[in-house]
Amino acid sequence: MGNALAVSGAAPQNDKVTYNRMADKARGQEQSCKFNAAAELWLEAKVLARLDVNRNWAEGRYLHCAHMCHLLEIADEYGRSSLPQCCRQDVL
Repeated sequence: MGNALAVSGAAPQNDKVTYNRMADKARGQEQSCKFNAAAELWLEAKVLARLDVNRNWAEGRYLHCAHMCHLLEIADEYGRSSLPQCCRQDVL
């Protein structure tokens, strides 16, 4: 019975691979400071995730990327000095 519970919550292999591929793409975009693209990919990864931990991770990364997009917009419009001191080093 313990095995049945563990197996029933397991993600099908295709879904896991798809989530992992999407997460890898999102991570690459994020590392390249392409936060708009990364945010979209993290949202797609969240939808593909079968495990709560993966959904929560993808949502957290999406929120981080969305926040970085917002900071970059502020920096573009008002200059980097308009950002809070703690965020200035995060924005290129």
